[in-house]
Amino acid sequence: MTLFSSVDLAVQAAKPAPAAFSQIPTIGSFQEYGEITSTSDLIRRLQGADPAPWSEMFVSYGAFAMHHLVDVIVREVAGEQALVSIATWAMSEQSARTIAQLVSDGLIANLHLTLDHKIRNRSPEAVQLAENVANSAMFAKCHAKCTVIRSPKVNVTIIGSANYTRNPRMEIGVITSCSQTAAMADQWLKTLVDDGTDDDTL
Repeated sequence: MTLFSSVDLAVQAAKPAPAAFSQIPTIGSFQEYGEITSTSDLIRRLQGADPAPWSEMFVSYGAFAMHHLVDVIVREVAGEQALVSIATWAMSEQSARTIAQLVSDGLIANLHLTLDHKIRNRSPEAVQLAENVANSAMFAKCHAKCTVIRSPKVNVTIIGSANYTRNPRMEIGVITSCSQTAAMADQWLKTLVDDGTDDDTL
C-alpha cells in the first residue's frame, strides 16, 4: 500500500493542507505558477505526456515530505531498476524506512547517499538503516537537498528546501525531467569526496 494514489485531490494554494501526515493528499503547487497540483498531474508529466524536458515548481504546505515524492515517482513511474542519488542535511527514521522498502521491493537497483556529517549524531537510527540498504554513502559538510531518480522510463531531479524529514512547515522546490540535469546532478553527488569529518565548526 503506497502513501499516494493517482486520485486528483488538489491542494488549494490559498490555504494550507491538513497537518496530519495520515491525510497526505497530493503534490502541492503554486497554482498560478505551476501545473503540478496533484499526484496524477506529476505522474502524467513523468510518463511522457509531454516528451520535451520540463520543470515545475511545487510547495508542500507541510502535507507531504521528500520520501513521499520519491515513493510515488519510483513506484508509479520509474518502475524497476531505478538509480537513486540523495543529498540531504537531515533524515528521519520514517524517511529511511520508506527508501529501504523501495530497495527491498526491488524498485531501487542502486542507492547513493550524500549526508551531512553531523547526521550520525542527530539521527543514528535513520543513518544506520539507510546505510544498510545503500550501495554507497558518504559524509561531508552537506547542506544540499537534491534527489536524482533515473531509469529507462524517466530522469527526474528534485532540488528544494526540504530535507528527508516530516517537516510540518512549508517547503518549496523544483522538479525537472531534463536528462542532462539528472546526469549532471548525479555525477556531482557521486564524485564528492567523503571527508569523514568530525569537525564541529559547521
